[in-house]
Amino acid sequence: MKRLMNALPLLPFLFFIVGACSKDCDAPIDLSNTTWEDTAVINGIRYDPFKLQLNSNGSAVITIGGFSPFNGSWSKTPNSNVVYFFFDESATNKWKGEGTLNAANTEITGTVTRTAPSVLNGTFRVIKQ
Repeated sequence: MKRLMNALPLLPFLFFIVGACSKDCDAPIDLSNTTWEDTAVINGIRYDPFKLQLNSNGSAVITIGGFSPFNGSWSKTPNSNVVYFFFDESATNKWKGEGTLNAANTEITGTVTRTAPSVLNGTFRVIKQ
């Protein structure tokens, strides 16, 4: 009981520390139903526009230059700033992308790679529209 009485003066500090995070910690960023657009450079060729449409159901539409849009999927862990997307160019051409969301949540920069049948690599930068 004496230990409990000695700890009582520290109780207000404990509430302050626990409550402080709720004010200082950022809420998870939800990118559902957002569109991002700028450019990509893949194997030295610049593609403009490079566009990501991220839907609330996890589906995505990716546009590279003047090519028809490609359907795919996207994901992001709620408290992470890393965004992943995947799409099929054709039945055999598979792509994956990984980008980092900036601190202002207005720009994603990263890499895009065709994983099959032959590897193509590139970088991209997209800005929230």
